[in-house]
Amino acid sequence: MAVKRISIAGSTGSIGTQTLDEVRKRPGEVEVVGLSCNSRIDVLEKQIREFKPRFAAVVDPEKADLLRRRIKDTKTEVFDDPGGIFYACIEPKVDLVVIASVGLEAFITTVQAVNWGRDIAPASKEPFVFGSEILVPLIVDRGVNVYPIDSEHSAIWQCVVEKNIGKAAANGNGCIVGIDTSGVRKVWLGCSGGPFYGRDWEYLKGVTVDQALKHPTWNMGGLITINSATLYNKGQEISEARVLFGLEFEKIDVTVDRTSMIHAIVEFEDGSRLMNFSKPDMHDPIRFALFGERDRSHIRPAGDVKIVAPDRNTFRLLRIAEEVAKTGGTLPAAMVAANGAAVESFTNKVVSFTEMIEMVEETVKRHRVKSGYKELEIADAYNWGDYNVRAMILARHESLAMEDEPPASS
Repeated sequence: MAVKRISIAGSTGSIGTQTLDEVRKRPGEVEVVGLSCNSRIDVLEKQIREFKPRFAAVVDPEKADLLRRRIKDTKTEVFDDPGGIFYACIEPKVDLVVIASVGLEAFITTVQAVNWGRDIAPASKEPFVFGSEILVPLIVDRGVNVYPIDSEHSAIWQCVVEKNIGKAAANGNGCIVGIDTSGVRKVWLGCSGGPFYGRDWEYLKGVTVDQALKHPTWNMGGLITINSATLYNKGQEISEARVLFGLEFEKIDVTVDRTSMIHAIVEFEDGSRLMNFSKPDMHDPIRFALFGERDRSHIRPAGDVKIVAPDRNTFRLLRIAEEVAKTGGTLPAAMVAANGAAVESFTNKVVSFTEMIEMVEETVKRHRVKSGYKELEIADAYNWGDYNVRAMILARHESLAMEDEPPASS
C-alpha cells in the first residue's frame, strides 16, 4: 500500500488535531509532510516532534521565529512569509491538503493547492462560499479530487454513495465531489438550532457571550460556535452544498435536530430518503474524506424523524446568507469578513448579540457587488467587509478612537 502524504493547513485547531488523531491510528500508512497554524506554536511544536513533517508554517512572524529556535534540534523547516506558508502545505510531495484554516487564508491556500494539482479535503466553508467562481473552473481544469470534511457535506456525500445512483461523474451535473447527484431531489442539512432555539429577537438582545458559546452538542472554536448561535453557519453550508454537489438552491434546506445527530437527509427522485444519523463528532467525516471508510460504531438508530424548519425571522443571518449566496459576486466575501469582525466584537463584549447581527446585515446592504471577480477583488471585498464593521463599531461606541475612514466598497 502506497503511503498517503498529507499536509494540514490549520493543524492546531479542532479539525487539524482530530485529523492527526486519525493519522495516529494508521502508523506507516500516512506521512505528514506539512503543518501550519496562525500563532499556537506550543501545540504546533508538539505536533512537529510527534509527526516530524518536513515543513511547518506560522502566520505570525515573531512566533515563527520563536518556533525555529525551539525546534532547531529537528529537521523541520519553518516558514512565515506568505509564499512559504502555502509551500509548506502544497509542496510537490503532498498528495492531499486538508484545509482547516479560516477566512481569506483558507481561500488562498485552497486556490494554491488546486492550482498545483493537489487533491483537497476542505473543512473550511469560506473557499466555496465566496470563491467558487474561481475555484470550480480551476478544479475541473486541474482534475483535482475534492473530499469534503464538513459533517453535513460529508453526510450528503455518504448518502449518495450509499444509494449508488451513479458512478463517478466527470462534472456532468456540476458536482465537483466526483459523484452523480442528478438523481437527488432534495437535501436537508442538519441543524441543532443553537443555544437560543425557540427564542425571539427581544430575548436575543440580552444574551451574553457565555450563553452564546454554550452550544448544545458540539465542541468547536469560538467563531464557529457563535455562527451556530446565529445560524449563519447554515447559510454558509447551503452555499457550499450548492457548489460541491451542483445542486440548485431550491433543492437545499435545513432541518432542526436538537441532538445534532442528523447530519443530512437526502431525498432521491425515486421517492426514497437516506439519512446520516450519527454521533456529533468530526472523526467520522475526516476518516471518510481521507480514507473512504466510516466507523459503524458512530451510527445511531433513528426514531421517528421529522423535518423541522428553522426560524429565519429571528435568526435572520441564515436568511441573509441564503440571499447573499444567490446574489454571488463579491458579496459573500464581504459578508464572511463582516461576520468575523462582528463576532470578534461580540466575544470581546464590545457589542451585543443583536448589534453583531445588525452590523453584518448593514454591511451586506452597503456593499457594491462586483461579478466576474478575480482573486484580488475577493481580497478587496473581504478587507472592506472587515473594515466596514469595525468602522460601525467605532461610530456606535464613541469611547473608541477611529484613526481613519473605511475604504470605499469594492
